[in-house]
Amino acid sequence: MGRYKAALFDLDGTLIDRVAAVGRVAEALYQEEPSIQTALAQSKFVELFVGWDDDGYISSEDLYTLVQKTWPEVTRLLAELLDWHYRMMSAAVQPDERIVAFLRNLNNANVPWGIITNGGPAQRPKIAAGGFDDLMKFVIVSGEVGYAKPDPRIYQDGLKQLGEVPAVDTLFVGDNIETDIGGAQSAGMATAWVKRGREWPSANQPPDYQVDHVDELRAVLL
Repeated sequence: MGRYKAALFDLDGTLIDRVAAVGRVAEALYQEEPSIQTALAQSKFVELFVGWDDDGYISSEDLYTLVQKTWPEVTRLLAELLDWHYRMMSAAVQPDERIVAFLRNLNNANVPWGIITNGGPAQRPKIAAGGFDDLMKFVIVSGEVGYAKPDPRIYQDGLKQLGEVPAVDTLFVGDNIETDIGGAQSAGMATAWVKRGREWPSANQPPDYQVDHVDELRAVLL
């Protein structure tokens, strides 16, 4: 039996590789827009687009407004680009079989878990594309409940959904230093930070665990 009785997971950058998905969307946009092809090599555009996306901390509206301002020859309306983007993001997410297997093992071991994600309706198709629909007990999407990480209410909602598992017995796994780790720490949970090649900033209270991949947490959850 693992060290913790339950787990809560962030979605983007934790259970799915959002950066890779955004890169695939950028490649598709490049192929559809001759004016961008004329201006940049595909690799340079992908790098630029992923940088603008900023791990999703820019809104999709602002992202594509920036595309339109940079390349006025992109003739599609903003609403058309946004609709295209949401469809392409769902298609661009690819399951990580190591993570899917790990979550299936949690279910087999009767370790309750769920997903807490900031975002809107577009999060649910990504969850399906990641292969989690038939595995997860629940997902809490900030845009559906009206508050977002690091609001304490969203962590309390997660704990209730787990079956009133005490916070101290729950591990929160995420990649964002403030909204995932800091927020979960404030809620009294243990935390695991998905590093993604980064160093933990010395000014912040460190997480209990630092991992390169979610399935490294087998020893503490199984």
